[in-house]
Amino acid sequence: MRHERTHNGIFTELGIIYAKYNPARLMDHIRTYTGKLHIPKLIRACENYQMWAEAVQLHQTYEQDNQAVVTMIEHSPSAWKHEVFSHSIIKVSNHDLFYRSIIFYLEEEPMLLNELLNLIAAKIDLARCVSVMKKTGYIALIEPFLKT
Repeated sequence: MRHERTHNGIFTELGIIYAKYNPARLMDHIRTYTGKLHIPKLIRACENYQMWAEAVQLHQTYEQDNQAVVTMIEHSPSAWKHEVFSHSIIKVSNHDLFYRSIIFYLEEEPMLLNELLNLIAAKIDLARCVSVMKKTGYIALIEPFLKT
């Protein structure tokens, strides 16, 4: 099948139809036709139909890593994957998201917290990180990170 001459709107509308009627096929559609999608429109559809993992994929494709991280934090049961989160967190430009991510990992995946901190160590203020962890009462949890 030849797609070179097909209007990009067709791929976007097909993605919206998948989101509404056949959600299992949407992620493959996004990965296959990334360059032919009107991403903001498809993101809105994914949010309307609560397709959070797909919305995260689209945010990453559109280089909106801040929004991808926020979506994963707010919809963690269906949108969060450590590998995907790690890929986005290192590109985040909003420094407050680093500390929000630390609290998120403390609440959701405390055993991966040191790994997260190692990823973002160069971008965070260590004094603020220690202060945040002292307030939570779990400063001992990041002891391996602090030793490195």
